[in-house]
Amino acid sequence: MVRAAGRLNRAGGMPPAGLQIGMAVYDSAAQMPGTLTSFEGRLIRITRPTGFSWDAHPHRVRRATPWERRQLQAIARLHEQRQRAARASP
Repeated sequence: MVRAAGRLNRAGGMPPAGLQIGMAVYDSAAQMPGTLTSFEGRLIRITRPTGFSWDAHPHRVRRATPWERRQLQAIARLHEQRQRAARASP
């Protein structure tokens, strides 16, 4: 988990305008797209299809472009294929 300035603010508050849980977003600080999974105080939680997640400042997050959404879908397919192959191996 990435923590801004070493701490996580759980004070609550209103979600940033235009951001909703479940939407594909791009974090410019991490330079990665992901899915917005929760609001953690003044931070938001973003998760990749592989399960990797981190907290981000809302002012550094924007909606994902169509290309970034396709990137997330491709990562999800690749991750699923690798998981299937790992389960099938003796």
